[in-house]
Amino acid sequence: YNAINGVPSCINNYLLNDVIRSWNAKAVVTTDCGAVSNLMGEPVNASSFAQAAAFTINGGTDIEMGSKILGDHLEEALAQNLTFLANIDQALSRTFHLLMRTGRFDPVEDTDWTKITTDVVDSEEHRIIRDEASAQSYVLLKNDFLEETDLILDKFENFSRRFPENLREKQRILPLPKGKTIAVIGPQAVSQHGLFSDYYGDAVCFNKTWSCVRTIAEAIANANSDGHTYIAKGVNISDDSTYGIPEAIEYSLKSDIVVLVLGIDFTVEHEGKDRGS
Repeated sequence: YNAINGVPSCINNYLLNDVIRSWNAKAVVTTDCGAVSNLMGEPVNASSFAQAAAFTINGGTDIEMGSKILGDHLEEALAQNLTFLANIDQALSRTFHLLMRTGRFDPVEDTDWTKITTDVVDSEEHRIIRDEASAQSYVLLKNDFLEETDLILDKFENFSRRFPENLREKQRILPLPKGKTIAVIGPQAVSQHGLFSDYYGDAVCFNKTWSCVRTIAEAIANANSDGHTYIAKGVNISDDSTYGIPEAIEYSLKSDIVVLVLGIDFTVEHEGKDRGS
């Protein structure tokens, strides 16, 4: 849906044809649901469904999702000379090429996809890939030294070589040391459902509950096996309740390290629902 330099992605000729297809000439492009119908409004304001269909096929999109404007109005757009048969043929060619590569027209028993067994579901190999992708997605904004002296040395990196080695290798806050007393505080620290975004599998766990999802607090407690971990929700995601704050303060004061886990969930915002200011 997003418009790059004022041109929605689904009709962005430069992005789809010049950039993406310079990488792969047969790349198939599919819209997000409703993206073509959105062309009837800002910033495009197409004058008709036929024009919206023409903008889409001319811009390099091959398949439409969420509506049937291409299927219902491409013939009309062609009759009005808003697009050319060559553009439609090209989209069909790219789409059918992909279907052929994936075995869509081959006997079922000859396709690799039918030979995938259930033991690959939640396999160790896939878990490793999942964890690596997750680790690479984090953005660490700050990781100071635990002592002010070391923080100063770090800011003057060119001069740090003059100081004894033991001063330059003091531990930073992360990764958290094991064997400490840690307080994990916040509503998202104990949440399972709140860790997921809008789109996830209908059956997150095989028993169709959240029982297989480890909370952030549980994960930290598990890693801190040689220490002690206090866990407190403190407050809810979005209300005025304060009943849990005293416990959260008590645990924080008892601890060497406090991990505060905050954030919104589906009650605040999701697709089709924006936060109020």
